[in-house]
Amino acid sequence: MKYARNTVMMGPALSSRLLALSLLFTLAACQSGSEERSPEVAAPGYIQLHETYLAASCGAGACHGGDQGLVGLSFDDPEIAYARLIDGAPKMGAAAAAGLSLVTPGDAESSYLFHKLTRTNDDLMADDLGARMPLSLSAASDEVITAVRSWIEAGAPYDGADISFSEVGNDLDEDNQYVSCEATDEPGMQSCFEPPDSSGEWMRMYTPPLTIPAGSERLWCSYIEAPEDDIRLRAATGKQMEGGHHIAIFVGLTGMPDERMIDCTDISMGSLRFVTGAGGTGGKDLQMPEGVALTIKKGETIVIQSHYINATPEDRVVMDAIDLELTTVEESPVNADPFSVMDSTFSVPAGAENYEIVTECGVPEPIALHMALGHTHDYGNLFSMDVVRDGVAEQIYYATDGPKLRDDPEILFFDEPIELVPGDTIRVTCGWTNTTEHDLGWPEEMCVGLVYYSPGQGFLVCDQGEDLPELDDGVPDGPGCVPQGADGNELGVGKHCTVDAPQCPSPLMCLAPFNDTANYCSVIFCEDDAQCGEGATCVFDDQGSACVPLICQGD
Repeated sequence: MKYARNTVMMGPALSSRLLALSLLFTLAACQSGSEERSPEVAAPGYIQLHETYLAASCGAGACHGGDQGLVGLSFDDPEIAYARLIDGAPKMGAAAAAGLSLVTPGDAESSYLFHKLTRTNDDLMADDLGARMPLSLSAASDEVITAVRSWIEAGAPYDGADISFSEVGNDLDEDNQYVSCEATDEPGMQSCFEPPDSSGEWMRMYTPPLTIPAGSERLWCSYIEAPEDDIRLRAATGKQMEGGHHIAIFVGLTGMPDERMIDCTDISMGSLRFVTGAGGTGGKDLQMPEGVALTIKKGETIVIQSHYINATPEDRVVMDAIDLELTTVEESPVNADPFSVMDSTFSVPAGAENYEIVTECGVPEPIALHMALGHTHDYGNLFSMDVVRDGVAEQIYYATDGPKLRDDPEILFFDEPIELVPGDTIRVTCGWTNTTEHDLGWPEEMCVGLVYYSPGQGFLVCDQGEDLPELDDGVPDGPGCVPQGADGNELGVGKHCTVDAPQCPSPLMCLAPFNDTANYCSVIFCEDDAQCGEGATCVFDDQGSACVPLICQGD
């Protein structure tokens, strides 16, 4: 298969190509209310459930409390919470596709809230519905479940009969996927996990100890030393401690930072490339089809993203353990690579509501899709991905929560690969409501669909207006603009780097893998020349900004 190659001069113009990001799963919010219904005498109302269970168990701490709450659902104000729950469309695509509402008056089995309270983690994950709620607390007791069912089947009234519970929690040891641990030191915490496989077929990685403050949500990124050889993997699974939600694996493009772990929200978007999800209570294990593998190349820094929610009044110290099932080229000869379909050219007018754009890209040869995720930023209110065959569209991904798509998008692994042939297309639709007084464009907002495809030919990118993807293979056509061995300036900008040795001082990033001539370390998304140091300036274009050495800017 032959693809056109990207040869854009400025490295950061290709920062839009570095989009396999973070990113996962939690109870969806809703947006619509319904008129109040008259309660039946024997059934409780929402306000009774709110006061006796929901506010304390679901609205505590970092979960569904505060002005917004996770994915926009907060139980702080009972009337607002009720309006969002009743007949609300879930923002998790699998729940919406299953025809569930957050609460469907009169029908508990069609109510997403009821599923989240009553089903086990394994059962929910099998249907891509996320984790059991309340996360990190005991499962709802039989009394609570009976009351919730009674409320919904009575029409889900706002007010109803008074209730009280002798117990609200039900310890389900068989459903507890967390690893219990009293140790807080690194060796002691590692010993709390089951011993790693010693056959040589699996590779174990641990995060450092991670502190999750009381009543908070944290997305930690832990940096692991780069492997000396390629890691070829066909499966990934992870275990978390109390409050864990998901684990994801990335590769870092800026080298090892001074600190072993960093708040993921403080990391530049372009400095990570998504590899795979690796389980957790709200995440999903990776299992590639027979004969297909993912590859982490030697020299690439591994970054483990750990999502935790601590709804308790005490700080927690936690750790994740990740196991990778290794394979060989002989066992798994087909490699899967990322394929990004995006629009970096859009402009959302100031004040625009439900503004949508569509981009579509074809495939030049038969491929199979194994995984999909979507990505927008804060003002996004729609992301949809379809495959189009013979003019008929089939939706494979749907989400409506921009902040969630930014920080931890739902990652869908397909049980059966989606087969595409020449003439078929991948269509991405993004929508925004722009509440600002200025137009929104890249990179303040984004519209990116990412899939993993096989047989892999390298990192494919398809931007608006391109009929077929281009290959970003990182192989230069000619010499770079920086001399070999250059040290760069006092900040490291302009330091020589290559595809094979891309390490740059943190937080700089080597642009060599993404631009034919940019064989140097740079600060991406700079704001002014002061961030670039001596002999370099901050260069802007319609796709972003980066520090570029003067020697690379020509006349």
